[in-house]
Amino acid sequence: MCSATTCPVVLFNEPLVLDGVYLNRSGAAVDVLVELRGDQGQLHKTQTIGIPPLDLSPTDPARNPVEESRLAFYRDDFVLVLDATGQPVGTRADFVRDANGRVAWLRLGGRLYQHIG
Repeated sequence: MCSATTCPVVLFNEPLVLDGVYLNRSGAAVDVLVELRGDQGQLHKTQTIGIPPLDLSPTDPARNPVEESRLAFYRDDFVLVLDATGQPVGTRADFVRDANGRVAWLRLGGRLYQHIG
């Protein structure tokens, strides 16, 4: 097993099946929205923190602050979080599938984000 900073990064041809919007609505005072899109064999991640109720429209004024990073695959459904320079930040994440094999959750930083679209 590799550590969060030593896993080899693998470029996947089709990360688009993991594209989408993931929401952490844990009952805390803050909702966190993660948007992923395929980009050059990796995933571009935009994470938005908002005060509930979080309106999912792009014009929602509560949609800040925003944090951007990249997710690089090191095996199927498992990724390293990279900073803006492409260096690992020491965090891993994975995609959790339902009984039908569809991505249902993103597990990141000890939290579960439900795939909502």
